[in-house]
Amino acid sequence: MSNRLNALLTLLLPIAWLSAAELVLTIISAGSDRPYVARLGGRILLAELLLAVVVALAWSFIFPGGKSSSARRRLALACGLSVTLGTLTVLANGLPHKVPPGTLPTAAAWGIALALGLGAMLLRRALARRDGTGMALLYEPLLIAVVMIGGYGLLRLRRLPPATLTGAAIWMVLGAAGLLAGLLLSRLPPRPSRWAVLFLPVILATTLGGLAVLLGRTPFPLLPPRSSGPPDLLLVVLDTTRADFAPAASDSAWPTPGLARIAAEGQTFSSCFSTSCWTVPAHASLFTGRLPAAHGTTWNQPHLPEDLPTLAQRLAQAGWRTAGFSANPWIGPAFGFDRGFDLFLEVNADHRPLRPWATAFLPSRLTAPALDLFDDKGGLTLASEALRHLAGDHGRPVFTFLNLLESHLPYLPPRRFRNQVAAAGWSLSRIHALDQNPLAGLAGSAVADDDTRLLRTLYAAEVAYADSLLARILERLSRSGRLDHTIIVVTSDHGENLNDHAPLDHQLGLYDTLVHVPLLIRYPAGVPAGSTENGLVSLASIPRRILQLAGALPGTDEAGAQAPPADQVYFQYARPDPVLDRVRSRLGLDPSPWDRSLDGIRSEDHKWIRSSDGHHMAFDLEADPLEQNNLFHAGMMDEEPWSALAARLEQRLPAGAAAGTGSPSLEMSPEIRQRLRSLGYLD
Repeated sequence: MSNRLNALLTLLLPIAWLSAAELVLTIISAGSDRPYVARLGGRILLAELLLAVVVALAWSFIFPGGKSSSARRRLALACGLSVTLGTLTVLANGLPHKVPPGTLPTAAAWGIALALGLGAMLLRRALARRDGTGMALLYEPLLIAVVMIGGYGLLRLRRLPPATLTGAAIWMVLGAAGLLAGLLLSRLPPRPSRWAVLFLPVILATTLGGLAVLLGRTPFPLLPPRSSGPPDLLLVVLDTTRADFAPAASDSAWPTPGLARIAAEGQTFSSCFSTSCWTVPAHASLFTGRLPAAHGTTWNQPHLPEDLPTLAQRLAQAGWRTAGFSANPWIGPAFGFDRGFDLFLEVNADHRPLRPWATAFLPSRLTAPALDLFDDKGGLTLASEALRHLAGDHGRPVFTFLNLLESHLPYLPPRRFRNQVAAAGWSLSRIHALDQNPLAGLAGSAVADDDTRLLRTLYAAEVAYADSLLARILERLSRSGRLDHTIIVVTSDHGENLNDHAPLDHQLGLYDTLVHVPLLIRYPAGVPAGSTENGLVSLASIPRRILQLAGALPGTDEAGAQAPPADQVYFQYARPDPVLDRVRSRLGLDPSPWDRSLDGIRSEDHKWIRSSDGHHMAFDLEADPLEQNNLFHAGMMDEEPWSALAARLEQRLPAGAAAGTGSPSLEMSPEIRQRLRSLGYLD
């Protein structure tokens, strides 16, 4: 074999081995994202190979022979390149995620991975002296297994709890298997004709990349047209999204063009209020049309009662094909929220696929927005799958429920949005180092203004990313001519305090920052375009509105029986035992000040919150829209409007209705428990 061809293969084969192994591991680690990750990974692999060919050809002409292309030099170059690329893979999977840079565990993991790679390099050089440079180039699987798989396993060992260490152990076993395979391969005698063998990695990598592109899925596919029959339904919940962030203000640095389009072409409800301040009771109200006191879903009983018909069940009975898509572990089969859906897809936001090394070092424009697959909270996959479901079967209408978890703590938007935050003056190290403790502010010390500004900026970026997914769905529906034949409802389950009140997240209160949520409806046949409804609307009234627009409202009024009158809305918060446990264990505080249940009623200008411990709250919203001044005092129950509000609240929600006194039922799998722990719900 010529020295020039040897020089070319010296550079080309390490990248071929690396790319092939990396693609396989990326697909294996992808979970529900696999179809989309496969296509993107295949494209990246082919691009890496093309770049490698160009570089290798250039190198072979610069050093065609002589001392510079000696076996030892070429071998050292190949080993160094492999170790470098393997280390970059480990770095690529550490930097963009929730791993704060500069921490000792992260540095230790990278250092160990590099040490393993150097050890493999020395072993391979020893093997090369025995079998020659050509066969030594086939030992790349050994390097890949040890450097990439081993390094990735170390990072997962550091990041994952004991319940999921089995997965990391598997990666390490695979690395050991690669080492053994390399040792066995080294005992094979050299062959005279090696060209075909040496080109095998390139052929294999190219074939794998082509198959991945061919068999994978493209995010947000084009849809076939549909214009007859009952309308399709798309219900989108922007989880943890405040009304004042969605749609964003016209002068916001984080615009929401998707929501702005729905507002311009549909109806905006400026005063929509959730029935609670957290996920489970709010979604139960959204699915059943009932207040928490009626559906009974609380902290102690998070399972959706089987005897209550859901919106999905009603639509299925009326002929709709139903599917749900969610990254929120509360909203899924584990707690009965898949009832009535023909299909329910969950994405585990904690388990993101292995990121190909090249993606961390390429400009975002070259591969965005598909790169969001590697560091969002599952939104790209869920939105794409929801759109595929909307394609439906042509003779049957489709109901699609989509929960986008992007705005939930911790706030770390995908890289292209995170880079925009950094461009606004916040360094990436500052972003990663930011304290995002959900209970921040409860200990009495105020969160620094600078931290609050950064938190709100990251939160706005997360909302903007979720909106970008919604905008792509709208664009695809519009291009296929299906947009006007689809009822689109966008809302949220609750808001977020963002240090307007304590704590940072959405627990322990019923402030407007937590219960005031967006509601936008687009359906030209039933909703006036560009209109705004300023009257009070409850989240519990949305099922009835959807059924009415779809022409699927049953003969009885049962679906909307729990919807409150338009002059007030109600909300409830049961005694939060798991939150109290976290206050005690994480902050070392006595949780008794928050050991209570809350029931609230709100009119346009006033809010009354009844507390089970007697520490009630009253707010004049016209004079105090931020709810900073609690007006409650002992004699105010005889004063208007408080006496009337308290009487209405007692009539609708008798004292103790939200106490959640049933026996606790928080049984769940270790995986669900860990996912809820990572979201800040459990200890």
